[in-house]
Amino acid sequence: MCDQDVNCMNSKEALAEVNLHLPQLTQDDGCFPSAANH
Repeated sequence: MCDQDVNCMNSKEALAEVNLHLPQLTQDDGCFPSAANH
């Protein structure tokens, strides 16, 4: 989902929505910007 939408990584609101629908997502999945910092 995030890999298909670049805005997902740039929008905290989008991340929040994705997290609500897909609670199994974690920073390890690379969906969150913080994952790129690690």
